Amino acid sequence: MSGDAWRSGLYLSLVTCYVPDDGNKPTSSRRRPQALSKSNNPLYWLMADNRDLAELSFPPKTQEGDAGIPVFPDGSSQLALRLLHGRRNQLANVDILLYVHESVEASGSVLPALKVKNVLEMKHCLPFSLGFQGSLANLAAVEIAEAFFRAEPIKQVLIVSVDCIVPPFSRRRHDLFPKGDSGAAVLYTVDDGDYRVNGYRVNPYCLKTPPHKWTQLDCQVIVQQLLRLTVRLLEQLSQCGQLPDWLVPQHLSFPFGLALKQVGERYGVRVKLRECWGAVNLLGSDPFVTLVQMEQNGEISRGQSVLLLWASIDHGLGAMLLERVR
Repeated sequence: MSGDAWRSGLYLSLVTCYVPDDGNKPTSSRRRPQALSKSNNPLYWLMADNRDLAELSFPPKTQEGDAGIPVFPDGSSQLALRLLHGRRNQLANVDILLYVHESVEASGSVLPALKVKNVLEMKHCLPFSLGFQGSLANLAAVEIAEAFFRAEPIKQVLIVSVDCIVPPFSRRRHDLFPKGDSGAAVLYTVDDGDYRVNGYRVNPYCLKTPPHKWTQLDCQVIVQQLLRLTVRLLEQLSQCGQLPDWLVPQHLSFPFGLALKQVGERYGVRVKLRECWGAVNLLGSDPFVTLVQMEQNGEISRGQSVLLLWASIDHGLGAMLLERVR
């Protein structure tokens, strides 16, 4: 979204979020996912055949036994079904399903959006998948939802953000938080919801150096740029008289969270960092998981505004300004 004004004609309601385990239990007792076997994982051969990644040296992989990192053993499409389990009736009238992902499905033969539609018998729903934009794919999905609402006589768009890290992709990169598996389902309409969407922005940014060659210093440079983009967003909102009550960021690293706290104090905005899974990056679902926890703790009231912040080291910064209306 361009220009100084933040405007949108949408409402959203958080349907559900799902994070495996409770964020504290080690996962070593869980069965080993099928995706870990090279013979059954096409991603190994994809990586081996990709000459651009031939020199890729992955940082140390997070082990399944690492405590506090949510790990789902059955892949992203099954995580999506677990996320939406028991909500078939609630989803019966969904017109459009946008399946948003930052990670990839281990099986080369599975189309997750179509699988979710078929298993949950969403017969009147048109499914789409949207990825390869990092965590910012969530905001691209909202833009697509708005386009559908303008062009078609539809009433409900469901955006399902699901990520499940599978080898050979690593959960860790230098001193950033490890990546955890999670999912969030959000229902968008044009006439009613728990939150009014007052606007959203995407500010692209990426180093010229190929990601597989990034050093720890490169990651620190990216984090600093994401902080500068956040300050710029808050300054724009301040000039428009739309500073939020809350800033809910994606959990990227300890320095990123600490710096955001300082920025929030400068602008009089409260920054909410999760206590549960606080040192884990839940990727595209991350800000929604925090928002759900805020609701459960009674921290956000009707009439308050919240700025959700997505921070992708691969693609840049994204933000969505919400106002709680019920």
